Amino acid sequence: MDAKGDRRSARWGVAGLAAALLTLAAPSGAAAVPGEALVADINAFGGTGGVIRVDPVTGARTALSANGMPAGGPDFSAPYGIALEADGRILVSDFASGGTGALIRVDPTTGARSLVSANGAPPGAPDFANPRGVALEPDGRILIADGNFGTTGAVIRVDSATGARTLVSANGTPGGGPDFTAPRGIAVEADGRILVADEQTAGGTGAVIRVDPVTGVRTLVSANGMPAGGPDFGDPEGIALEADGRILIGDESVNRVIRVDPVTGARTLVSANGIPAGGPNFSAPAGTALEADGHILTANFGSPAAVIRVDPVTGARTLVSANGMPAGGPDFSSPFTLAVQPPEAALASSKAKLKGKAVKPEVACAAGFAACNGGIDLETAKPVKLRGALAAKKQIVDLGDASFSIAAGLTQKLKLKVPRKGRKLFERKRKVKANATLVLPGAPLQSSTTTEQIKLKKKKR
Repeated sequence: MDAKGDRRSARWGVAGLAAALLTLAAPSGAAAVPGEALVADINAFGGTGGVIRVDPVTGARTALSANGMPAGGPDFSAPYGIALEADGRILVSDFASGGTGALIRVDPTTGARSLVSANGAPPGAPDFANPRGVALEPDGRILIADGNFGTTGAVIRVDSATGARTLVSANGTPGGGPDFTAPRGIAVEADGRILVADEQTAGGTGAVIRVDPVTGVRTLVSANGMPAGGPDFGDPEGIALEADGRILIGDESVNRVIRVDPVTGARTLVSANGIPAGGPNFSAPAGTALEADGHILTANFGSPAAVIRVDPVTGARTLVSANGMPAGGPDFSSPFTLAVQPPEAALASSKAKLKGKAVKPEVACAAGFAACNGGIDLETAKPVKLRGALAAKKQIVDLGDASFSIAAGLTQKLKLKVPRKGRKLFERKRKVKANATLVLPGAPLQSSTTTEQIKLKKKKR
């Protein structure tokens, strides 16, 4: 461990002693709620860490998973990275479990922990040395930023079903630079390329490095002086991607959130203590995540430990949760990374009627904290044959699309204008089975897409 890591360990150790005196709250046992934040705290719950749920409106904290809560293993030792799988299960990287680290899966409702991968489980290389950041690829495979693989770090791919590990990139594998020094945060761009926040490369002040997911080739995205101009990195830890692909970095030693252009590498300041004035100060912001409306959440592991919300336009900071604010719930000790439960939308009814030129299906936004902003697309469930001038071989027929903005917990009737081909279909059919695809855009590779079947009926005049 580096000197910086030694200093952190000492600080966490003191915090752990204090946390051990607290009464540990039992896991809530509640289902995942859209919009809530999930925080991986390295040293909470008496020093071994766990996952804490945070209400993004009230800041209330509840325990989701910690050693003995619920009973059964594997145990946490130092949970660091956190990410959500497509089915809602939670992945947590623990950089101290078993001495070399592990990847642990957590049930989002019960908090039950199961082992995904660890050295020897399953057998085969590469071994973990210090697994940190976690990210998901489009096909569901898991990426780990390992901070000490070969002493300088690597990106390791993990099979989500078997736990088998394969090496994606490490210094010399393949040859060429830039070299890793201390990989921490990891994210996946819309085209599948991998971004790594390396805390100490590029002369000790850190950098953002892009990795080819197939060849492992590393290229420099941004570092101090490359390109020229500020703000400078100090220790880039957390990394997240905005919906337009721009990169957000939580930099813990200079207490900043920095935005990086994914093409030019240019760095701009989003927020720093005093910039803008007001709001809570950062205290070593590491983990970075995006809410459904584009606001930024940071996990601050310094003193006081807290979750802070940042306005992506103005940089204004507001406190979401800190020990005693609000009172109750498990205390933070060293909250390092966080993830946000995405919004969920579904058809409120599996039936809708065609009236004139429009169909009006109902869409429900799941109760929680996150509004549903997205779109719906209707098309026939299977290829159909049209008549007349539009006749051709069987084809999927477009039945309309629309965008929506629905508050959490509410249902809204949408109006989809049916194009000519769709209306021709109803000239000879009174009922049509269609697929309704709902898309809730998010950061790259984090969009929520669901397809449900709906029965459309032509309304009698």
